[in-house]
Amino acid sequence: MEDYQLVEVFFYVTDGNKVYPSFIPDSDHIVSKTCMTRVEGENTGLRHYLTRLHR
Repeated sequence: MEDYQLVEVFFYVTDGNKVYPSFIPDSDHIVSKTCMTRVEGENTGLRHYLTRLHR
């Protein structure tokens, strides 16, 4: 774990599933389809490049 720096999280973007409020305070929680689409796009790109890097 010493190789990783802790990342400070300012907010969480979710799809609005009813379980999230039990884990995420309302002040840090953003429910947004538009933001989720962007996050999922970024994750897809990262998975693509990491897979290619692994080869």
